[in-house]
Amino acid sequence: MANEVADHDEEARAIVAAGFARWQQLIANGLRRMQDNGKLKPDADADHLAIGLIAALQGGYLLTQTTRDMKPMEVALDMALSQIKTHLIE
Repeated sequence: MANEVADHDEEARAIVAAGFARWQQLIANGLRRMQDNGKLKPDADADHLAIGLIAALQGGYLLTQTTRDMKPMEVALDMALSQIKTHLIE
């Protein structure tokens, strides 16, 4: 839907963008809580990791819908989560 309205309806685009921003903020806040609890390295960029996770989810969803195959979603999420795992404190 975001792609359909982005170039044609500024109000709808802004609403969709605000939804993505809220989603990103919630994920980033969760990652920051992990930092506060000593589970995620202090130098991990919570905002970038959250954007990457959302991008993987959206891209995986689009490819999964298009191909009618779950593999793109699995691969996209595995890659995004693997990136986050590199910042975990063992």
